[in-house]
Amino acid sequence: MPWVLDADYRAIRTHRHKFIHWVQHPEFDELYDLATDPREERNTINESRSKTLVSQLRIDLGKLVRESISL
Repeated sequence: MPWVLDADYRAIRTHRHKFIHWVQHPEFDELYDLATDPREERNTINESRSKTLVSQLRIDLGKLVRESISL
C-alpha cells in the first residue's frame, strides 16, 4: 500500500477496542478487539456484529477530533 506513506489517519482506543480511520481511504478503516487479538492481526470492521460498535467509535472519534481543534 504505497499510499500509506503520506496517508492521514485518526484513531481511538478504548479498554477493549482500537478503531483506525484512514482519512483519504476510509475503505481501509480498521477495528481490532484487543482482548482477543492483542497483536491486531484480525480486522473485524466488516463483521456484521461490529456495525454498532464502529458507529459509536466513529462518533466518539469525531468528538475527540473536534475537541482537539478547539484547544
